[in-house]
Amino acid sequence: MHQVVTVLRELNSNKPNVIYNFNKKKKNYLLKNNNGFNNFNDYNISLVSINTSLNIDENESFIIEYENNLTSTVVDKLINYIIKKHDLGSTFNQIQQFIIQRILKAPENFVVWLSKNQNKIQYVWFLGLFYYYNIDTPDTEESSSKAFKLFSQASDKNFPLAQVNLGKCYYDGYETEQNKYKAFIEYEKSAKNGSVLGQFYLGYCYEFGIGTKKNERKSVYWYKKADDNGNTTARLYLAYCYRFGKGVEKDEIQAFKYYKTLAKKNKIADAQQQLGKCYYYGIGIDIDKEKACYWYKKAISKGNKHAQYMLGNFYKNGEYVKKNVRKAFELCQKSAKQGYKPAQFQLGYYYDDGIGVDINKVNAFELYNLAAEKGHNIAQNKLGILYLKGEGIGKNLELAFYWFQEAANNGEISAQYNLGLCYELGLGIGKNERKAFGLYKKSAANGNINAKFQLGYCYVNGIGTEIDREKGFELYNKAAGKKNNYTHEKENDAKALYNLGLCYEFGQGVYQNEIMAFEFYKKSSHQSFTDAQYKLGYCYDHGIGVDIDKEEAFKLYKLAAENGNCDAKESLAFLQDNEINNLISEKKS
Repeated sequence: MHQVVTVLRELNSNKPNVIYNFNKKKKNYLLKNNNGFNNFNDYNISLVSINTSLNIDENESFIIEYENNLTSTVVDKLINYIIKKHDLGSTFNQIQQFIIQRILKAPENFVVWLSKNQNKIQYVWFLGLFYYYNIDTPDTEESSSKAFKLFSQASDKNFPLAQVNLGKCYYDGYETEQNKYKAFIEYEKSAKNGSVLGQFYLGYCYEFGIGTKKNERKSVYWYKKADDNGNTTARLYLAYCYRFGKGVEKDEIQAFKYYKTLAKKNKIADAQQQLGKCYYYGIGIDIDKEKACYWYKKAISKGNKHAQYMLGNFYKNGEYVKKNVRKAFELCQKSAKQGYKPAQFQLGYYYDDGIGVDINKVNAFELYNLAAEKGHNIAQNKLGILYLKGEGIGKNLELAFYWFQEAANNGEISAQYNLGLCYELGLGIGKNERKAFGLYKKSAANGNINAKFQLGYCYVNGIGTEIDREKGFELYNKAAGKKNNYTHEKENDAKALYNLGLCYEFGQGVYQNEIMAFEFYKKSSHQSFTDAQYKLGYCYDHGIGVDIDKEEAFKLYKLAAENGNCDAKESLAFLQDNEINNLISEKKS
């Protein structure tokens, strides 16, 4: 259990940044993410955080030579640099860290100096920024609302960056009622006052209808304005618009060019990851998985979670790198820790099957659960299987049914089949053969081999539909690749059912499913097929698709042995010997 808690703690460690007041160690959770939007992760854009160095141009350095005291020259230089970095695409997090680095070297307290020098509107805004980030500010009740007041004051005087910050306060509901319309108005004022960052945010509002009517053409207009002024974030979003044809004619080649420039020149991890994706899937360029691998490697150096996940798959499959399942596991784990849903599922799969790590069904369950709660349909199906089998968690047929239903509703083909089994066999839900038939038919139409077998069985036996033996055996043969050559002669029914049980038990032509193997052996046994009687006894003896029941196993072995099955005779003798030995042990004790 301790191991599970540790895994979950690690995976949930992707919390908002906590900034400390240097004097009072007072926590501040203002920065909900790097870009200033709480719900950035909700959109299907792989641009969640713009990973750049603090100075976007890595060859550029910023030096302030402090004298004995702070001067307006030094403060102005710092403010102008921050505005420039924001305009070029630095995130709020990066600016925050940059300020902290600089004030640590300052000869006197910035907040004190700025409080005494409110004669310039940029100083009003800059003081507000210190309160907003809670950097070296007094720990008083008044302090908590001071940032909003100072941003409002500077916004009224048309200081563009203050309008961006005030818009963010309205968007987040920071020290004011959340009001997305007011946020939009502030971003609009900022953009029209020449703020490049404001131009980007205004484009974002138009793209997603934040505080205004959605207008993708206007979003592209403002992204282009910001891009023309050198904003790398805007260019990244513009690439997305061209890739999917949002507000502009779809042009994957143009999107590829934008990604390439941002990846090579600006060294932005998200662009490097997107460039890798372009090469991997052939977006705007011919497929070149070797180059995809190269750019994913570049992107992971800055912790890009998408690239970590994709590169992990390269190592898992030994594609353009030496196969290394341990490395694949480690990269997947890093991606999962950052909350990437596909990685959380895949990490669960690695624990489930022992890929690059020892099998651990408990960890697999916890990881599948994380991904399933986020709507990952394959994880939902896998979670249902664990509940059905009681692996990594207590057996719970109702929850198995619930998760199969969730996954099936989300389009997972295997889950449609599994849900059909639940309805046919009454697992976690009342039996309903018509629903079972409908689900098998849907899953089979989507290509699920197991569903084709089961659909054939339904037609042969009239389960949830009219009997159509010819169609049923045709489906058996299609699903089995005609290897077993099932026929529609009645006398072959029992043997066909037995053979289907073998297919399910050993995964021959279908995905392995011991529960279905047991069911087919049982149906064949009920038609007095001797081999099936033996196999059914074996299932009860060893707990294959059913709980162990030695008494039932003994009865079936005896029945099959009397009908001449040699394997049943041996198993019966072995079972009898064990029973005698157990009785002797009991008497001695």
